[in-house]
Amino acid sequence: MTLRRTARALAAALLAVAVAGCAGDGPAPASPPFVPPPLDAAGASLAPRGPTMDRAVVQGALVYREPVVLPPEALARVQLVRLGPGRTPRGVLATAWVAGPMAPPVPFRLTWDPRTAAPLAPGERLAVVAMVMVADEVLFTSLAPAAYTSPAEPVVVPLLARWGGVEV
Repeated sequence: MTLRRTARALAAALLAVAVAGCAGDGPAPASPPFVPPPLDAAGASLAPRGPTMDRAVVQGALVYREPVVLPPEALARVQLVRLGPGRTPRGVLATAWVAGPMAPPVPFRLTWDPRTAAPLAPGERLAVVAMVMVADEVLFTSLAPAAYTSPAEPVVVPLLARWGGVEV
């Protein structure tokens, strides 16, 4: 098994444990997957507009290997970004903040409106990046942008520790 497959399997297992640990007395209601609205000949939506009608949801977890619980003042910033060829950033589509205390895996949920984003150009893709801060000091950052493929698939974002400004 390659290192990448091992990391993915471990991240998926950690996400499953986090989701199972968050379960209460009953199952949480599942959010419906994003279904694009029907379009007319000019490309305009035929679906009625509502406050959450055309929203897409990105869910997943931030993971880091250090066994630390971050304090209540910790903040994680999670962003859905558009990446061009060679991972060049092309813009932020959505941002969510997760407040501490937190321990890995840290669940997150982003909502965004695909209608406001230009269609992806050839070679572009969507990804999720994140960082964790305490008192304006960055403690963890994304290893690399984590690919976002569909609303049905959770995104696992591996984070790398930055102690004293140095990646560990």
